[in-house]
Amino acid sequence: MSHLAFLLVCILRGMTTPGATPPDPALASDFGSLDFQAQSEGAVYHWMNGMIVPRPIAFVTSVSEEGVVNGAPFSYFNAVTASPPVLSIAVGRREGVPKDTSRNIRRSGQFVVNVCSVDLAGSISLAAGDFPADQSEIEVAGLTLLPSTRISVPRVANSPIHLECELERVVELGEGPVDLILGRIVFVHFRKDLLDDEGRIDPARLDPLARMAGLSFGRVGDFFEVPRGLS
Repeated sequence: MSHLAFLLVCILRGMTTPGATPPDPALASDFGSLDFQAQSEGAVYHWMNGMIVPRPIAFVTSVSEEGVVNGAPFSYFNAVTASPPVLSIAVGRREGVPKDTSRNIRRSGQFVVNVCSVDLAGSISLAAGDFPADQSEIEVAGLTLLPSTRISVPRVANSPIHLECELERVVELGEGPVDLILGRIVFVHFRKDLLDDEGRIDPARLDPLARMAGLSFGRVGDFFEVPRGLS
């Protein structure tokens, strides 16, 4: 895309362009302000859920010591680095007690991130309920399991992408605390129909499910490209 075409796209989409008028300090009156350190834990949680959107969703499978397959969705999830290939999942606690996902991963050192597409919204919402440790959310949600290749934890066949992970480390954050789980991706599975002509994942074909605020989900779409720098 030429620089002229890039500027035209920016104008049509209402985006800021290089050389645009510098921000006017008087515009500060258009913004509200919030001291996060003075807010309650619940208020901060709701503000963050509304501001940091859309969020990808990891449906994580893990296995308990008794062999029960646990499945739970997490939207505080993202890539950390490609070299080594590491991702992160933030798993809160209930009154200081680790959730099944965190406890299972600490014990076995293994888990699978099953990437969520829009058609999985209903299933992962069912699995998000509060179930006893000896009950598998996979059965409740009506999902199907497949064996993994490098680890013993199974993956979810209904998901379009499976990331087999080995535990890198757990970082405890805050007074709760929250378990920030860092996992190294050791093997990947993907539906073949997700690939474009260049052999890469096509996000439109993936149709990823996004987490918004409250009980809201979203569908990611309207993809467009913007060149880096000026040409």
